[in-house]
Amino acid sequence: MQYRLLALDLDGTLVTSHGGITEAAKQAVWSYIDAGGVVALASGRPTRGLWPAQELRLAQKGGYLLSYNGGKIVNCKTGAAIYEKDIPQDLVPVIIRMIRDAGMEAISYQDQYVLLEHVDRLWFDREASVCRMEYKEVPDLAAYVTFPVVKLMACGAPEQILALEKQAREAIGSRVDVFRSEDFYLEFVAKGIDKAATLEVLLKHLGLTRDSLAAFGDSYNDIPMIKYAGFGVAMANSIPEVLQAADAVTKSNDEDGVAHAIYRYLLDRPDC
Repeated sequence: MQYRLLALDLDGTLVTSHGGITEAAKQAVWSYIDAGGVVALASGRPTRGLWPAQELRLAQKGGYLLSYNGGKIVNCKTGAAIYEKDIPQDLVPVIIRMIRDAGMEAISYQDQYVLLEHVDRLWFDREASVCRMEYKEVPDLAAYVTFPVVKLMACGAPEQILALEKQAREAIGSRVDVFRSEDFYLEFVAKGIDKAATLEVLLKHLGLTRDSLAAFGDSYNDIPMIKYAGFGVAMANSIPEVLQAADAVTKSNDEDGVAHAIYRYLLDRPDC
């Protein structure tokens, strides 16, 4: 098998626009694992929000979770974290206040909770729904978050996100990485963290090289791993930048694009 490790983005890639995983996608992933491949779910979601791992039975079959856009790696079988990198603690309240001053709301995470200051915001409803996590409202997020944080996120209109992205990179870009995962999400992680950097850590852990990595994605935060992988696949529903970076384009996430690409490019079974 040429590509021994498969990194799969979730939203817009493995997960359909209706919020589920098709049976065809599950069967394709299992066929890849049964053939000797290793699957890593690579997402901006918090670890507790990576429920697709349960549907794919990765605790039994084996695999890895790359959560927080690569800020943490978890072994699905053991539940052990093999890598984690937090935002510098002194910057956490600075980032939260920067988001607040920009007229947007900040999100953090603690155990099974999405932390926020106002539960009636559309953005939070979407985040909690997608991740299948609970809300926890706190009066002052900057004062509350005194524990280690892998990721913070701003939610707002696209024009607000673009303005804050520029401001944050100029102000604190030397100490944290700032990027859009969607047009309405701006994420903050420790410096040097992205899906490609963390996949490099996982490859070393597995004794593999980047030539043995295949990566499937659709959005801004997938570009590093699409470019880094030995073989990068863009979904048909991808943003233009991902389509340009990829080695191949598969069908959309609503047309079983993941299954199609696994069979065609990784298992050499194009008729499936």
